[in-house]
Amino acid sequence: MKPNDASDGEFVLAEEVVVGEYNENAQGDFNLDLSVSPTIQSGLTEADFAKQNVSDAGEALEKVPGANVVDGAFAVVRGLADRYVNTTFNGGAISSAVPSRKAVRLDLFPTSTLSAIVVDKLYQPYLTGDFGGASIDIQSRVFPESPVLSFKYKEEYNPDIPDQILMPADAELDYFGGLDQTLNPNTVTNSEGFLIGGPLKPNAVNGPEAERARNAWTTLFNSRDLVPVPVDKEPKRKFNASVGDTIELAPGIDLGFLVAGGAGGEDAYNESPILRQNGNTWYQEEYSRERNWNLYAAAGLRLGEFHEISGICLLYTSDAAD
Repeated sequence: MKPNDASDGEFVLAEEVVVGEYNENAQGDFNLDLSVSPTIQSGLTEADFAKQNVSDAGEALEKVPGANVVDGAFAVVRGLADRYVNTTFNGGAISSAVPSRKAVRLDLFPTSTLSAIVVDKLYQPYLTGDFGGASIDIQSRVFPESPVLSFKYKEEYNPDIPDQILMPADAELDYFGGLDQTLNPNTVTNSEGFLIGGPLKPNAVNGPEAERARNAWTTLFNSRDLVPVPVDKEPKRKFNASVGDTIELAPGIDLGFLVAGGAGGEDAYNESPILRQNGNTWYQEEYSRERNWNLYAAAGLRLGEFHEISGICLLYTSDAAD
């Protein structure tokens, strides 16, 4: 090294003397550590949740490098679909609430109830081996360091969905996914749950049993209007609320609790061409409206510094589509 204004010739640095004390226990001034960690791990903590302004585990996972979330709920890591991703809760395996998927809905877990989300992308002795993309561990918290009271609401607009979609005329989903109008099953089924009279036989045209069967089939047919009606589309909505605190019952004894709930809904639209063998092509339009909500509760008792009893329950989760 030499000053910028020096010529291209030789440049002699000034002599510097460094004085230090000899330490016979020193192993040397240079230590090269050649150990390599076999783990590839990413994650988010409570501080990251607040900084990124995410409301549930699904939104939080989108901030992890190499991870994506499909439909706001199912994880895709390193390009591998959700069936190759394993999800655990506090280290324990949990099953999916969706029968057609192995993956767990991540939007069921509000970030206000979580302490961290850890994503392991390589196999480890403490992990189950039924994953290919990653293993996601959702870590809960029961004893908040400060009182928790939050409410979040988010609304998204999708310009790809037409302004009006087609829905059944007599079965509108309410806010919690129930039907405003339902068929009384006692009018078409017997005490065993089977349709009254069963399928009508060609020669069973007279008699009281045939009359009952005709009435049952007519009631069932008239219970739904098969012609859909256009309705205004709705934006994608999501909200969640949570409350929690840690209360000191006595010196060294703390009670912690967290209660959270959320709800959401969205419309979906898909248009695909259908090609027949005779060369004719027509377009198929599919419309759907979804509702989902859930309730989460956790409580624990902390006895001193080393003893803790806690319980967590996902009280209810509901998904409905029409």
